[in-house]
Amino acid sequence: MERPVFFSLDAFLDNMQMVRNNDHMEKMNATEFKAKCLNTLDNVPASGLIITKHGKNIAVLFPYREGNGIIGKLKGKIKIKGDILETGIKWNAES
Repeated sequence: MERPVFFSLDAFLDNMQMVRNNDHMEKMNATEFKAKCLNTLDNVPASGLIITKHGKNIAVLFPYREGNGIIGKLKGKIKIKGDILETGIKWNAES
């Protein structure tokens, strides 16, 4: 069983479009979420869960997915040109 988290950058990036078009995401009001919190955390829908308060969306809960770390996300997509430690400015360290 996947463990849920309240905010995962990867889930946010992967599911940005789902949040914008939230018609298919389940919704739960904050009072119900508070009463059923532990059970809800054990059974977060794969598409996420929108938590509402007074009819307004206040939070999005996504299941945590192991191995979707931000480290290495851009591997092979970025090309480094030149010396990344060189500023290109000549200076005298003793002055």
